[in-house]
Amino acid sequence: IRRLKNERVLQLVLADLGGRIDFAALEEELTSLADFFIGNTLAAVMQNLDLPADLPLSVLGMGKLGSGEMSYLSDLDLVFVYAPRAHEPANQIPGEVVRLIQRFINMLYTPLQEGPGYPMDVRLRPTGTHGPLVVTCKAWLEYYEAQADIWEIQALLRIRHIAGDPELGQWIEDKAGEICCRKRSQESVWPRLRHLRNRMEKERAAETETEIDLKLGMGGLADIEFMVQAQLLVGGAFIPPFSKGQGGPAMPHSTSPPFSKGGQGGFYEHTQLRPSDNNLLSGGARPTPCRSVRRALQEFLKNFPKLRFGGTRLDQICAAFGALRALDHRVRLHTNSSAAKLDERRFEAMVSLGLWPPHFDGSLIETWQDVLRLRREIRGIFRRFCP
Repeated sequence: IRRLKNERVLQLVLADLGGRIDFAALEEELTSLADFFIGNTLAAVMQNLDLPADLPLSVLGMGKLGSGEMSYLSDLDLVFVYAPRAHEPANQIPGEVVRLIQRFINMLYTPLQEGPGYPMDVRLRPTGTHGPLVVTCKAWLEYYEAQADIWEIQALLRIRHIAGDPELGQWIEDKAGEICCRKRSQESVWPRLRHLRNRMEKERAAETETEIDLKLGMGGLADIEFMVQAQLLVGGAFIPPFSKGQGGPAMPHSTSPPFSKGGQGGFYEHTQLRPSDNNLLSGGARPTPCRSVRRALQEFLKNFPKLRFGGTRLDQICAAFGALRALDHRVRLHTNSSAAKLDERRFEAMVSLGLWPPHFDGSLIETWQDVLRLRREIRGIFRRFCP
């Protein structure tokens, strides 16, 4: 599995540099590769530990993994949710499941002779680094219903079932969709996210007079992500239903959780969907987190097509987002690092090596001054929505 993973990454790098694949397709391919790696590694570890294939465990992706926007050297943001069986305590995780998760994580990231694995990040689980690696679905739902901060709901927009019990994973996705799609006032969303964005810029970007952070710095990718995701959380108005090719088909409604089979019952029988929860009973689609920032940005722009800032149309921000994402991919290749740090000297080195501009999607950024200009324009739009 590890050898196949690293061979495929090399193939994608060559296709990228040769102009045979665009950056949106590259992100999809890298995400599919991560899905393959996670699913097959989980199956191998479960078989090694002699655990049943129908273990009620869902491995869920968050961040770029969840949204299908993986880049080179992206880490795996994973969350683990377990549904206790009828003979198990409702609020406890069996020791065998804890051991499974621990070994599974080790197999994902430990360097082997066949090459490196993936960097891991499990901090997006309920209660963060202070909580257990795996939680019951009751604990997961109670946390997001009553305790989660708005930034945790923001992160929930990207949740996606990757491996394990698909019916449990679908239940988690459905509940996440309901939580994310609730109407919220701007006053309950924007001030908190603005505060968190400012902290992110000051504490994590660590920009200097000469070095910028393409993702976390002023006018970086995070500005666009926060702007779009905040608008999604204020009413969920721009979240279209599932359609084929956008995360899975809309599934028919069932009056009981699909994984209450086999006499499991318990918690799920008291959390059935009600007509007031969504429009499933009338034949509509499940509410779902709008995972992809690219897709969410397109929906966002449909509602504000003519807004301008300093001569910049809001719809031009979509092209700016694509250009910055493309530059981020190439910076990672150039530096062999997931940190999106860039200065003028490094940018010119990429140009001289033929890493920039790419064969396509690079017209907005040809010089270092173009990078700085785009950042100013993006920050201006961000402040327009979040003064």
